[in-house]
Amino acid sequence: MHHGPGGSSPRKTACEDFVDRIVQMAKANNTWLSGPDINQRRITGIQIADTFIPHDHLAHRILGSAISPADHLESGDISGFKPELVAGGQHAEAYRHIGAAMAAVLEGLPFLVDLQNRSDAKQLQEEEFEMKRKERRAELADNEAGKLAGEKIRDYLNEKIGLEELRSELLRIFCSE
Repeated sequence: MHHGPGGSSPRKTACEDFVDRIVQMAKANNTWLSGPDINQRRITGIQIADTFIPHDHLAHRILGSAISPADHLESGDISGFKPELVAGGQHAEAYRHIGAAMAAVLEGLPFLVDLQNRSDAKQLQEEEFEMKRKERRAELADNEAGKLAGEKIRDYLNEKIGLEELRSELLRIFCSE
């Protein structure tokens, strides 16, 4: 946590805000109508896609809602994220990669993360410029972090872990100490 001007009240980093937003989505969808089911996971995945993937992007067309209520989150703030997730020119594109991987896992389509990894790994092999190579490595790290986070959210929705454990795990996956 960063402190506000003059060392006053603590201010959350962008990473902490990101985690809290995801935790709130999962919490809102963790309702016990007939027990944990695919719909809780799919709805959470769709909301994550709608929030973090631009609506004109192919990944949103696959993972998001055709009737998204609002445009995706536009944030250039990457404060508090692990450096390997935002390295090179990746910066705020991390939101898209991570969001797509989480949504794919939650919507039962984890093979999409594997396909994206293949594409990103191929681009990394073919890249000549070191800055772009750092960005490609960050994309691969984002995909893996998003996949792991999607599995943790799924565990929460299946009542294998609690809400605080979910938040702690997501902070560990995404945020710097």
